[in-house]
Amino acid sequence: RIYNNIAYNNEEVGIWIANWSLASEQPMKDIEVINNTLYNNGNEWGGGINVMNSDAENVVIRNNICSQNLSFQIVIEDTPQNLIVDHNLIDGYMGYFGEIYGSDSVVGNPMFVNFSGADFHLLESSPAIDNGSSIDAPNDDFYGNSRPQGTGYDIGAYEYVNPTAINENISQNSNLLNIYPNPTNGIIHIEAKNIQAIEIIDMTGKVVKQLQETSNKMQIDLSKIHKGIYLIKVKTEKGIVTKKIILE
Repeated sequence: RIYNNIAYNNEEVGIWIANWSLASEQPMKDIEVINNTLYNNGNEWGGGINVMNSDAENVVIRNNICSQNLSFQIVIEDTPQNLIVDHNLIDGYMGYFGEIYGSDSVVGNPMFVNFSGADFHLLESSPAIDNGSSIDAPNDDFYGNSRPQGTGYDIGAYEYVNPTAINENISQNSNLLNIYPNPTNGIIHIEAKNIQAIEIIDMTGKVVKQLQETSNKMQIDLSKIHKGIYLIKVKTEKGIVTKKIILE
């Protein structure tokens, strides 16, 4: 199962089901490529998802965002046995030989928060929201937020989380996380057991800072972020903890 990955700016292909392994040697089967985000892959040639192994069996490509990849978004060069392609968002169809939309596709700009800054969270207006399929979708997203958050499953690696909902559901297990000083003039210290990832979110739902670490103690410089009230989401081995922080 290949799910909740973000592949961008790669030399050739984001996800490639290739023909380097023949069925007689090491068969490839029961492959699920679900809820991934693939953006701007390819240099002289390349694209989002490439399937080129007719010996593969039972391949599913579903709920993926394929946006502005160079030569193609999703291409089937050699068709596997029992191939399903559905509910993908296609942005920048190129007409490459073998390129397809698949069934129940969404066509249009995925409306990333900041693609140039590699922030592939979805804006509230994104057509990817609630337009995915629930079939075999992962129970949570890239960051660990549960799916679905709205009336349906979102397409891509991130499930859109309404900032109002976050604000109304500040974590009950906040005692697992120690943040100081709060309010702060820019530097905050975070202590928790096995910190894995951190997001700083403003009141519009925009992620203004992301970190991926494995540590029990961290110091973060927020001095370049505008003053105001923010939410900090910290992923630990005990789950996701959310707290408010104030920048003065």
